[in-house]
Amino acid sequence: MYIANKDRGYGSTRLHMDVADAWNVLHCGLADWLMFRRQDADALAKFFCEQGIFVGPGHPVHAQQICVTDDMLTTLEEKTGIRPYRVRQHKGDMVFIPVRCIHQVKFPSHQELSLSSQLAGQQSER
Repeated sequence: MYIANKDRGYGSTRLHMDVADAWNVLHCGLADWLMFRRQDADALAKFFCEQGIFVGPGHPVHAQQICVTDDMLTTLEEKTGIRPYRVRQHKGDMVFIPVRCIHQVKFPSHQELSLSSQLAGQQSER
C-alpha cells in the first residue's frame, strides 16, 4: 500500500508517479484527479524546471513537492500543448492509475462543492 503526501495548503496529494499499477477506491467524499500520459514525463520535468516551479535537487516528479494549480495547467498547455486527463471520482468509484502515470489528486473544499452544486442546480433549471 502506498499513501501519497498531502499538501496542507492546496488540499491535494502532490504530483507523483507510482512504481506499479494501482487502483484507488474512494470511501467518502469527492476527488478530482489530474493524470498525465507517461510519454509526457520528460516534458513535464523540463517545464517545471524552466518555469522555476521546481528548483531541485532531484527530479520534479519524484521529489513530490509540486501541487499543480489551474494557472500552471494553463501555462503548461500554452507552452507545451500538454493537457492532463481529468477524472472526477465519487464515493464508491474506483480509479485505475497505470504505472509511471504522473498524477495528482485534489479533494475539493466544502466551498468549492457548494458552488459546484449551485451551478449544477442552475443548469438543471434551464
